[in-house]
Amino acid sequence: MKTRNKFKRVLVMCMVALMALVSAVPTMTVEAKSKTIKVQPLSSGVYNYECYGRRSGNNATVKARCKRVYPLDDGMEDTFTKIRATAFKKTESGKMVQISKGTLYVLEETKSAVSMRIRDGELKVKYVYFGFIGNSNNYGAHALVGYDAN
Repeated sequence: MKTRNKFKRVLVMCMVALMALVSAVPTMTVEAKSKTIKVQPLSSGVYNYECYGRRSGNNATVKARCKRVYPLDDGMEDTFTKIRATAFKKTESGKMVQISKGTLYVLEETKSAVSMRIRDGELKVKYVYFGFIGNSNNYGAHALVGYDAN
């Protein structure tokens, strides 16, 4: 009987320790940073580069997410649900050069973060600038974005 009680006590202690360990480990966030930005219409070709982050160089992807998107004009009906993004690096001359594979990634409001693959040969880039732009050819927008360069 004593052995059985010891076993139960050890089992309970192990479960408590496991629960404490799990709750002590920080949860994986979708992004390292968040920011509300203004994005230009898609047809403008003008990206917002306000969001950037330092990379470890260990991952082949960076992530971006659209948490919320809404019109610049307060009187306009909010039917916006998407923006677009891609990843860039800044050259020594200050020019922005795309480093993500593909063209533009579509970010849908409230959906999970989108992983953007970094081109071979660009994995060691220290800073990634996220280029955000609207999804509409006619309208700009405000967007709350999340991003993770690591």
